[in-house]
Amino acid sequence: MCVQFMSNKSLTDLAKLYGAEVKKEFEWKPHIFPRYLAPVIIQRKGQLEVVPMHYGLIPSFERNEKPKMVFHNARSETLKEKASFKKAYLEQRCLIPLDSFYEFVDGKEINPKTGNPKKQLIQFSPVHTPPLTAAGIWCLWKNPVSGEITANFSMITRDPPPFIEQNGHDRCPLFLKPEHWNEWLDPSLHSYEALDSYLANQRAEVNWEVR
Repeated sequence: MCVQFMSNKSLTDLAKLYGAEVKKEFEWKPHIFPRYLAPVIIQRKGQLEVVPMHYGLIPSFERNEKPKMVFHNARSETLKEKASFKKAYLEQRCLIPLDSFYEFVDGKEINPKTGNPKKQLIQFSPVHTPPLTAAGIWCLWKNPVSGEITANFSMITRDPPPFIEQNGHDRCPLFLKPEHWNEWLDPSLHSYEALDSYLANQRAEVNWEVR
């Protein structure tokens, strides 16, 4: 499960890269953790926009002041089956700019108390590849006590490519081919069959290294 990633590009760079508008300036910490703000790209009234959202989708039907349901990742295989994701999959999709991502994997050291390998955090970075853009979904959530409304997103994941699997992890963000980024945001892509086909055919394969 990807719960940490880097997003280093400036708003100016993101606007240029995606052909998007920035209607309101905002700041974020480049190392994104759960519930941190991060820049994502959405389409609104036919125009792409760079907007801030919190990392971790909270379903609109969550009714706890401190949400019990927060989804940082959404499996591509079950998007249309899960109540938390299926409406956003149809109607509220986003692009997530990344520079690299982190995973906890089994290390070489053994925990003497449990006999299991100790977990270590590793960084997967691309090698000579176009800018990384992951497919995402988002929704608005209203806090039932304060009334505050927040926009929150989840990163779509897939089975890992060989390099990721060989380095100890069983999932990977689903990255999109640059020439097909805008199609993911197009509201005319509005059936589960078409969306499933898009994700199957527009995955970008990336060359990775571990840091």
